[in-house]
Amino acid sequence: PADAPWVLTVGASSSMGTVNRKDDTLAAFSSRGPAVGHIAKPDILASGVGIVSTISWEGCFYENQSQFLLPAPCGGGKCMATAHMPYMSMTGTSMAAPVVSGVAALMLEANPRLTPNMIKAILQYTAELHGNYTGIEQGAGFLNALGAIELARFYATGKPGSKAPFSPSWSRHIFWGNHRLTGGVMTMNSSAWRKIGRAHV
Repeated sequence: PADAPWVLTVGASSSMGTVNRKDDTLAAFSSRGPAVGHIAKPDILASGVGIVSTISWEGCFYENQSQFLLPAPCGGGKCMATAHMPYMSMTGTSMAAPVVSGVAALMLEANPRLTPNMIKAILQYTAELHGNYTGIEQGAGFLNALGAIELARFYATGKPGSKAPFSPSWSRHIFWGNHRLTGGVMTMNSSAWRKIGRAHV
């Protein structure tokens, strides 16, 4: 289902339990490309190992996956008392995809004029490459939320002639089908970002 070029396919990475991004790895369970038709996938990697979020105690997941439940956090020597364990730690590309969705929402908050193709392109362009993996393993690289939001905001507020934000850690790659565009500078008025009918090409 994720083999269409206009779909953003998210693989999973692991933070290895540290805040240092240099030791992040591609999760062993995350699928590698290419997809059907020799399309380069995934498009990007995002954290998908040990993701902690709230959980409803009334759902069947609460009972069936109880080994992943977590208590409320403690801080300042005090722990919050709760009737049920309020958090769960889960792993999978299903956890990585909403991380990217959240960044896309922040990008749209910074620049409501972004099209789906522009969001995908910015996410890939600002992603961080890791030398241990190929393009069909990591896509354009590991998600860089700050860079993506900064570049999205620039396209909304940048003045003519002003310099776009840039970091040497950015991949500056954009994948479309089995083509990789690299280097250069993205421009908002390119026909590639416009809406055409129901698809965005």
